[in-house]
Amino acid sequence: MPVALARHSRDGGFAILGAGRRFPLAVAAGPIAGAVPGGPPLDVFPHAVLVPVPTVIPPVPAVRLARRA
Repeated sequence: MPVALARHSRDGGFAILGAGRRFPLAVAAGPIAGAVPGGPPLDVFPHAVLVPVPTVIPPVPAVRLARRA
C-alpha cells in the first residue's frame, strides 16, 4: 500500500481527487454505510459464521470477471 500511494502521488493522481470533492466523500461514505447494517449481526451470529463470509465474497466477482475475459 505505501508503494502504491507513493507512486500515485508522484504521478499526480491525487490532483484528480482534489478537483472533484464528491468522489472522496463517496469513498468515505462506503465504509460508514457498510458498518451501520454490518454491526448488529456481530451480536447475533457466532464468529465461526461471520469470519469466513468476507473471505468468500471477494473471489465471486473475480471469477465472474475471469469468465468474461
